[in-house]
Amino acid sequence: MATKVDKKNAIRQGIIEAAIVYSQSLAGKTFLYVYGDEYFEASFPVDHFLHLTGVETRRSAKDFYRNAKKAILTNNQFYFDARHIYANAKKNFSISDSAS
Repeated sequence: MATKVDKKNAIRQGIIEAAIVYSQSLAGKTFLYVYGDEYFEASFPVDHFLHLTGVETRRSAKDFYRNAKKAILTNNQFYFDARHIYANAKKNFSISDSAS
């Protein structure tokens, strides 16, 4: 059974990998989706990455993203609470049951 540290390490690694993909494919971009007569825009500012992770931090959203993208994010820089529960973050990053 994985320890709390193992679980948090798995989430941290997922956040780091997601930040790299976000920076390469989404950050700073806006996409227009059109379907028939309807449309909507989806934009991806760098300070919205944190929201997608499902964790909480005392750092600014930009600092959190920067640290994740540089792979210098530490386990002490994010946490779980009543609104940001581990189970949701686990789903976001497809963490296996061996880390739960």
